[in-house]
Amino acid sequence: MDSLWLLPFFPLVWFAASHMIATHSGWRALAARFPQDAAPPSGQRFRFVSGRMGRVHGMPIHYANCLTVTVGAENLSISMVWFLRLHSPALSLPWSQVEAVEPIAKGQDALFRLRGGEAPKEFVLEGRAAQAALVAFGAARGVRAQPPGHGRAGGGTGP
Repeated sequence: MDSLWLLPFFPLVWFAASHMIATHSGWRALAARFPQDAAPPSGQRFRFVSGRMGRVHGMPIHYANCLTVTVGAENLSISMVWFLRLHSPALSLPWSQVEAVEPIAKGQDALFRLRGGEAPKEFVLEGRAAQAALVAFGAARGVRAQPPGHGRAGGGTGP
């Protein structure tokens, strides 16, 4: 019976921790700048994606297998799994606001660079979602994207 005080304590800690992570990672600022429409995003959907954004004490905040990424022709939509969504609303980045999407050498990850604003300027997506985003970003720019390991940008061989 002495540990019943933990029951109300857990939701308070959850609330505070999710607020701190969303604020320090820059997710809240990014979602305020690029809110997702009420309509569900269209495109290729990837669940349980990992990514990195922002820094706390010099270390990037790693969202391990908790993102849902939808890669569309016009934008990139990112949301959290339902139980982590408290202070991290879904966001939708138009490709026109993405300055660059670059493969990270010898991997399946991609670095995204955003144009202007107060929100984070960079974030990383991992795996198949990152590869699909590379292709979609290239298509939106009228450039055929190459997967990592092909050509100079991916760390492959060349003259």
